[in-house]
Amino acid sequence: MRSVRERIARWLFPFGSVRPILCGVCRGMRYEVGPGIGATFCLGGEAFHHGFYAQVLRPGMHVWDVGANTGQSLLAFGRLVGQSGSVNSFEPVLELAELAQRQARLNDLEHVQVHCVAAGSEDGFLEFEFNPTAPTQGKLSNVEREYKICGASLRKVRVVALDSFALAEDLPKPDFLKIDVEGAGAAVLRGARCLLEEFGPTIFMELHGPEERHAINELGNLGYTFRNLAENRITNPIETWCSPILCQRA
Repeated sequence: MRSVRERIARWLFPFGSVRPILCGVCRGMRYEVGPGIGATFCLGGEAFHHGFYAQVLRPGMHVWDVGANTGQSLLAFGRLVGQSGSVNSFEPVLELAELAQRQARLNDLEHVQVHCVAAGSEDGFLEFEFNPTAPTQGKLSNVEREYKICGASLRKVRVVALDSFALAEDLPKPDFLKIDVEGAGAAVLRGARCLLEEFGPTIFMELHGPEERHAINELGNLGYTFRNLAENRITNPIETWCSPILCQRA
């Protein structure tokens, strides 16, 4: 049962309505209210690290937004990199990807593209656990297997390795990767190995479990160093729990 606060928020911000963003990086932009992007988003989106992105992104950069959900980070990315840059977002759930693309269109962000695919270790199709009442928690069923989403059903989604997808779609080389994929980050990094070796993009990653922590630690072999958002150095991401984590090649 929803709380009084939640009921009031839904009354003021019904799904499908369009509202202005009043504060923060995206001030003056508009967004369509939906699951995971509701009342608090109009106050600046700081729960989605917009202020931090403003510190590291510049006009002309190319961002890959892996795990776009309903576009919570997409708007900030689009504004910060500007028309001279680009944003390619990846979201496997069709209704969420369509909402994310509408967020871009609402703000004339023609340099933002949403791809309805999941990023993984190789191209193909996999089962995805999804509960529409908890849309930010969807996950590929073959990762972090001990974690199950209550009330989720399975749907088949297209999965791409970023290495092959970038070639097929002629995407610009990434300067910055945001990865928030509920445990599938290790697979994302395996499927982007060539891109990481050749270009060394900065990686901003939400960690959810041991698979992702070990995968991040292995980036050290490619010359990456690790920091938290306060810029404190992390020597070993396996021993020191930190999420999100910023990975930069020295």
